[in-house]
Amino acid sequence: MDESAVHLDRVFFALSDPVRREIVRQLAAGPRRVGALELPKRLSAPAVAKHLRVLQSAGVLTQQVQGRMRICSLVSNPIVAARGWMQSLGPDTPSGDGRVRSTADARHPAPPVRSRNRAVLERVFGLA
Repeated sequence: MDESAVHLDRVFFALSDPVRREIVRQLAAGPRRVGALELPKRLSAPAVAKHLRVLQSAGVLTQQVQGRMRICSLVSNPIVAARGWMQSLGPDTPSGDGRVRSTADARHPAPPVRSRNRAVLERVFGLA
């Protein structure tokens, strides 16, 4: 398997979890301390650390230690690569809404995207 395909697999896996997508959304606004991330209260510190490790292993974020604080920053290159791959699947629709469509879509329409996921998709990939 091609190395770029393996890297894309890691990026898509990292973005497949709603908590990790929320972390990416927040980091899109700029670097943040881990403690400043607004995540569900039910998440334990080890669970947050695991999500951050998955994102870091996919190359989506970097962490810097400053004293006792960990500062997370978004790395846009992997997300841009994933977006480029998605756009390579086919031309934009004539209406310009940015969705990839094929003849199979007419026969098997995709299930509706939940509104929370829709906002993340629009922000991260420019898709709905």
